Amino acid sequence: MLIPHGLFRSAFDNTAPIIAAVAPENAKHRAEVFSYFDNLLRFLDSHHGSEDALLWPVLLERTPAAEVIGRVEGEHEEIHAHRMRAGELLRRGARPLLARRRSCLSTG
Repeated sequence: MLIPHGLFRSAFDNTAPIIAAVAPENAKHRAEVFSYFDNLLRFLDSHHGSEDALLWPVLLERTPAAEVIGRVEGEHEEIHAHRMRAGELLRRGARPLLARRRSCLSTG
């Protein structure tokens, strides 16, 4: 658990400088950054979904730490709200890229 959680913290802590380094006119770099964060958010969804569905029920059966698991589930809900906001911002920023890609495909 430490490895994926450390990965998420590191990746999200570095969000601002990664995005700031993208020149608005550099569509290729913007697309790469979009893909990176899209994959990161999907990995977060998968990771938390598997913890919620598989790990917490087993731990609740085997340990008396219900309050800790309840706290972590609450953290997941809070993180999920931030994740949804980040996903919307990511999609909003990707719209010009997607429109350009559709335009190229339809005229090319």
